[in-house]
Amino acid sequence: ELEVMVQGPVSVNESHLAKFREICTCFDTFKGSSASINQDDTADNLRGMAGNLLPPTYLNAIIFPLHLAIVCAPGFPFSPLGAIQARNSIFQVRALSKSEKFSFRTRLSPGLRRTDRGGLEFDIRTEATSDQDENTVVWTNVATYVLPQRRKREVKTDMSPVSELVDPASCGLSPTSRRKSHSFMGPPRECVARRRLHWEDTKEYGDLIGNIDPIHSAQWSARLFGYHSVISYGMHLGAWAADSVLKTHSCLTRGSSNSCALLIETKFRRPIFIPAVVVCAQPVVEDPTCGIHFIQDEDHTYIEGKVVVMNM
Repeated sequence: ELEVMVQGPVSVNESHLAKFREICTCFDTFKGSSASINQDDTADNLRGMAGNLLPPTYLNAIIFPLHLAIVCAPGFPFSPLGAIQARNSIFQVRALSKSEKFSFRTRLSPGLRRTDRGGLEFDIRTEATSDQDENTVVWTNVATYVLPQRRKREVKTDMSPVSELVDPASCGLSPTSRRKSHSFMGPPRECVARRRLHWEDTKEYGDLIGNIDPIHSAQWSARLFGYHSVISYGMHLGAWAADSVLKTHSCLTRGSSNSCALLIETKFRRPIFIPAVVVCAQPVVEDPTCGIHFIQDEDHTYIEGKVVVMNM
């Protein structure tokens, strides 16, 4: 079993945290949405995008070097170049403060799995303890990566049926003219936030987490792995979407406190090629216990996720 441990204490770098908040905070909420914006202090605390508390996705942005140490270890049987993240799960037992110091344990979970398309799938699990709770794991992350089978043609992923979208123009998206339209099935959604992605955004996030993977770095290097353009970092948008949900889903955080646990699950269905304009959409009928959300444009759903707030 491959394992990396950082016994700490690891302190939060203020400038690093400020940069994370700058590029992952939801600013552009959709004014036409019926979703109510959370104005209470508890919601802001759970978001961690200001003040003393950390965003629940922040530690995910500082553990990539531990992931890299795992896949670059002599005992790892394959080259990690071109690996893409398929799923990400974060569980936080309580709100974490930027004044805390953390220790990390990262390990490769047993078993490599073969995907339907011939790639290899594996999990990397990271657990964080705090100097305030030395014997208790306060934050857990399971990242599932896929090493795709290399092909000469462009790599494509499955497109399962997705929900019906509202009018693209009402979300600030340009109607497509050249691409074939798709039929969307399932419960209708509404747009709650919008984001325009440029190459500079991807570079900033890559520099922040210490990832210079060729599929995220330049068009020519992305093409070596079968992609026609640079791909956005999935957890860059995953963090933005989670913040969007906590900002707009008032039912989700009602009655919560800083002692609440948070579960954030993200599934990456399709690569997002840069440049792009995407929206964060939620079901029109909100689930008060689960903030289900989607990152999409007028044609495809790229990311599915959910945020659950639990009173422990």
